[in-house]
Amino acid sequence: MDGTWTVFEHDEDVWDAPAFGAVPRAGATTATTRGDGDDPGETGEMGAPMGFAADGDLIGDEFGDEDDEPHARLRACMERLVMPGLSGRELGVAGERVAQAWLECRRIRVIDANWRTRYGEIDVIAVTPNRTVLFVEVKTRRARRFGSPEEAVHPAKQTNLRRAAAQWLAGRGAKVPHVGIRFDVLALSVSGGGVDVRHIPGAF
Repeated sequence: MDGTWTVFEHDEDVWDAPAFGAVPRAGATTATTRGDGDDPGETGEMGAPMGFAADGDLIGDEFGDEDDEPHARLRACMERLVMPGLSGRELGVAGERVAQAWLECRRIRVIDANWRTRYGEIDVIAVTPNRTVLFVEVKTRRARRFGSPEEAVHPAKQTNLRRAAAQWLAGRGAKVPHVGIRFDVLALSVSGGGVDVRHIPGAF
């Protein structure tokens, strides 16, 4: 596999992302997020960086067994995402595939994707082990000159996502046992062979 990339999950209120295009390597400074508990669906304490080394191995205990199917799928999705020459639409689709695999590696079950309503599309719908339903907006960008990916989730977009989520909950969601809901953003910045993943739980 050509190139090296490392992926971190972090809360922007706790740990600033590396400069765009600067990809931390294995053994880089630990990134720590703080949350409410041990549920993999929440931001909890993380004691080591998580991501990919140059040989494609996953870094960090949070991901568990790197040889299982979700990890193999995540590696394949990452390789697709960093391919040169992708159109904007192809980049967006590849980013959503990475987001789904990323969540599954954290034992968060994806139950729906690209669900369309009159208010727009919900990229990913997932359930954490503690039965919190996540509505995940995925944004993928190549260049910072257009702003960070998460900046595209503006107030009007947030309002439409809430309305779309209400429709899903009244329909399909009525059959999904859950104790709460949450709106997350997964923002992917792609630069050369590098990917920076910002997972922002409870973004709005």
